[in-house]
Amino acid sequence: MSFPQNRHQNPSQPNPQPSYQSAGSQQPGQRGSQQVRSNPETAFRPERVTSGTRTGIRAVIAIVAALAVLLPLSFGGTMFAQALQTRHYETSESFTPGADGLLVDVPTGVVDISTTTATAAQVNLEYNGTKHQPDLTIEEDADGRTVISVSRVAGRTFGPAGDLRVDVQVPEEMAEKIQLEARSQVSAVYIAGQFDQVRAFSDLGAIDTEGLTTRELTIETKTGAVELSGRHEIVNVTADLGTINGEALTVTDQLTALTDAGAIDIGLSTEAVPASGIDLATSFGSVDLRVPRLSDVPGADADGYLVNTAGNGTADVNIDTIRDGHGKTVVPISIRSTSGAIAVDYVSGNTSGELSDQDADDQDPDDTDGDDPDATGNGS
Repeated sequence: MSFPQNRHQNPSQPNPQPSYQSAGSQQPGQRGSQQVRSNPETAFRPERVTSGTRTGIRAVIAIVAALAVLLPLSFGGTMFAQALQTRHYETSESFTPGADGLLVDVPTGVVDISTTTATAAQVNLEYNGTKHQPDLTIEEDADGRTVISVSRVAGRTFGPAGDLRVDVQVPEEMAEKIQLEARSQVSAVYIAGQFDQVRAFSDLGAIDTEGLTTRELTIETKTGAVELSGRHEIVNVTADLGTINGEALTVTDQLTALTDAGAIDIGLSTEAVPASGIDLATSFGSVDLRVPRLSDVPGADADGYLVNTAGNGTADVNIDTIRDGHGKTVVPISIRSTSGAIAVDYVSGNTSGELSDQDADDQDPDDTDGDDPDATGNGS
């Protein structure tokens, strides 16, 4: 009986392809080898795609292609149209700061607050953007403070709504008695001049106090960078996530800088030292502190620095310290870092022969307090 090579072939039909035998004839009843050539008609073929399926696939491809073309065109068209609608707006208003304080509330943009030799206080607003210009209002709140507020300009679909800058100038004679407060959401805030008390709050952005003099400075930011400088009696800075930097910073009473996540890098000037102490702490980040030599600070009434460090990282204290402050006038320094390195150095850097001893003039060649007749404490 002959079996069909095609499994779909009717057994009653003859094979369309003859079989090929090996060399030599095969007699009935004898076994022999046989090679079978596959029939192209018997090869596996996938199921045919129906016309409805093809139509659906073509529709999807067409939609994707259309989006690929229309989205860039839409973006470019939006940007082009908004560029044509960009407007420039400026306004200025004079005001008299209230005796109970001044509050500057600008949600977004660049805020510059400073003192001036002019006799009148003034606020200048400059805006470049595609939206309607923000509103500037000056009023007095329930606490008797003068409040300068600027409305928020909503952003567009692609990018910000524009550039906003607010400059506030306060006469020097008024500023010395004013308690200034600056509030922002997403801004860069610059404060300079001499004020009695300054409080700055930011959700996201930078706060810079270059050239600022205050009796008390308080800064709080959720996320951002704080740049400290100027002269102050008391400085308190806290950040949830951000860096706290200071260079040539003068603090006469107390310096406190705390951040949950971020580095602290502060260098003090030689004009004064915080008599009540220095407190620096971060959960994640390094802490670098540079202090002046007490012999370089005019009128410094302290016998030395009393340093306490705590953390899981390295702690390098490269200044003269007093281990026991009993009966002595010391400048207490407390530094904590849960995860990060701690370093305490002199502002002018380290010099061989001037570490670990506390002789008055730092001129001896050795580094051992026990060999110094003028040593005032125990080095570390």
